[in-house]
Amino acid sequence: MSSGRQRLFLNGVSVVLSGDAETFRGASIAWATKVERDHAMVSLPGHAAVTECIRNAAEFTINVLAAEQSHIARQYGGSSQTDPLEIQRGDLDFELWNIPVVKGARAQLLCKLRHAIVVREQLVVIAEIANFAFDDSRQPLVYFHDQYFAG
Repeated sequence: MSSGRQRLFLNGVSVVLSGDAETFRGASIAWATKVERDHAMVSLPGHAAVTECIRNAAEFTINVLAAEQSHIARQYGGSSQTDPLEIQRGDLDFELWNIPVVKGARAQLLCKLRHAIVVREQLVVIAEIANFAFDDSRQPLVYFHDQYFAG
C-alpha cells in the first residue's frame, strides 16, 4: 500500500459503503471524482438504501475496485443487488476505519459528508477525504458497454 494525496485519482468502477458491521449498505457507482486536494464528489441514486445510510451516518467509503472484483460490482449494482449482509461480508473489512471497506480494492477512501445536492433522481455528494489507502500494483476495474475489464 502507498499513500500520498498528490498521486490520488478516482478512476474505474467504485462501490460506496456506509454503516457498521451490524448494519451497512452499499451501491456500485458510475461516477466519482476528486475535487480540490482533500475532497471527492460522487453521484448516488437518490432513493437507494446506501444514500439514506450516508445521510444518517455522515460518513462513507469509496472503494475503487480492482480488475478481479467485478463480482463485487455486480452484487452491489442496481436491481440485482442482493442482501449485502449475507453475500458481501467476506469481501469487506470493518476494522480499518470502523466502517466497511472492500478488501483488496485498488483504493479505499474514508469520506465525511460535507454537502448533498439533489439533481433529479440523483444525490450529488461532496465529501472531505479524511483518510485513504491504495495499492497501485492492482489494475482498476473498468465498465464500458455492459462489460467489465481491466483498465
